[in-house]
Amino acid sequence: MIKVAVTEKEFNKAKRIFENADKNGLMCLAAPSEENELASFVAKHQINHVIVGVEPYRAKLYTTLKPGSLIARFGVGVDNINQKLASEKNIYCTNTPDALTNCVAEHAVALMLTMARNIPKMVTEFERGNWQPQMGFELSGKNLVIIGAGKIGSRLAQIANIGFQMNVTGVYNSI
Repeated sequence: MIKVAVTEKEFNKAKRIFENADKNGLMCLAAPSEENELASFVAKHQINHVIVGVEPYRAKLYTTLKPGSLIARFGVGVDNINQKLASEKNIYCTNTPDALTNCVAEHAVALMLTMARNIPKMVTEFERGNWQPQMGFELSGKNLVIIGAGKIGSRLAQIANIGFQMNVTGVYNSI
């Protein structure tokens, strides 16, 4: 059975999956998120693989894990992982690049709807005790330019075009 330390916040996000990972030969253990505490947990339980969230991991974790270990980022990006040190210690790093594609695209749509319907102004007035309905506008038929039409931008384009009949133009930015 391979032991995997999963930082507590991430463990709770997918608790059922981590608790049932034993069917795939993994024993996932909820662990502290703070680096020094996580490193101590890893040493105490003789763990070689960790799944972490957004907290920064800069030094101690890399001296605790053995060469050939794995640090997996639960989410996108690896800004919080010291990739140079991990490489020097022969520790593999990975992430889940598609994990947030849908929710980020949906959030962008929510923000567009919020502004199109003047929700911030109506909320402010309502909190002051005034009910002041505001005219908004429909998204249907409007033009949407997406700068950065990668996975998230492409998903946003789909939702906007198919769901709201918007005219969508995407610019792929490879920077």
